[in-house]
Amino acid sequence: MLLASMTDIRERLGFDDMTDINFAATMALDAATPQIEAMLNTSFTQGSCVETFFVEKPPYMNRQAFRTKFRLNNGFVTLTSVKSAYELAAFSEQTPNGSFKDVTGTVIVDTDRGIVDDINNRYTLQYVQIAYTAGFPVDGVNADSYDLTAIPDWLQQAAKLRAMIGMADDAAVSEAGIKLDTKMLWAQFNALVSRKMRYCPTGRMPL
Repeated sequence: MLLASMTDIRERLGFDDMTDINFAATMALDAATPQIEAMLNTSFTQGSCVETFFVEKPPYMNRQAFRTKFRLNNGFVTLTSVKSAYELAAFSEQTPNGSFKDVTGTVIVDTDRGIVDDINNRYTLQYVQIAYTAGFPVDGVNADSYDLTAIPDWLQQAAKLRAMIGMADDAAVSEAGIKLDTKMLWAQFNALVSRKMRYCPTGRMPL
């Protein structure tokens, strides 16, 4: 699945619309997707998720200030709801409303990294259930690509950089006399991706 436009790579390298370079760019982009998924520890495939956490006490407390972070299993999220309760059964559909507290509107979400940050609710021996959607929809025309309008610009740029690194030794590129500076491309790629790593040492993890 592609995270960026093959045409953008071809034009950036100065090629005309040729079958061999189109194929090379497409294959390099396709290979970049799982590599970036592994680096960011997330899947780009769209889906709905419900994850439950247990908080004994906020990881950070200083007098009246407190803070709890939740690291979701996925990044690139759209939050649906955040609920807290003292018993797991409170989240059941069969349980009357009012047995859990809806705190959705009081949290801050890092949508790209999939981290929910809460400085408004002080959890003590409580369960927190977070529902969300993650990933990107498939393009309506090209089934081998995600919908590029839904993908952040930085992620598209990272995919194109990683693809060009992969194309550095491709015959179609070398025969055209194009020399790609992989050292510079790696530096640009790492600068983009390192800011979005899903590292959150104090974050609560799902049960």
